[in-house]
Amino acid sequence: MATQSGEFYVVVSEDNAPVVTIDSVKTEYKVGDTFNIPSISVTDDTTKEPNVITYLQDPNYKVITSLEGYKLERAGRYVLTVYATDEYSNYTIKKIEIFVTK
Repeated sequence: MATQSGEFYVVVSEDNAPVVTIDSVKTEYKVGDTFNIPSISVTDDTTKEPNVITYLQDPNYKVITSLEGYKLERAGRYVLTVYATDEYSNYTIKKIEIFVTK
């Protein structure tokens, strides 16, 4: 029986993306209403605290990152985006459309 000695490398692959859960989100508002960020939880099977970025994009494509208590001043479609990534660069993106009317 032949044997070999030397250095061997084992490559571990992990391709499970984080799981993003967003509790009930109000999706219809009037101009002047206040938007409060919903409850968001992110879990991952390998990373204790996945990196999470949350932002709102207004009808003019302006990105808003200070969301708590944000006053909705324009009518149109807003998009709430939650981006979560783990230590292996696996990611999940969840988007929710929010509509503001006059």
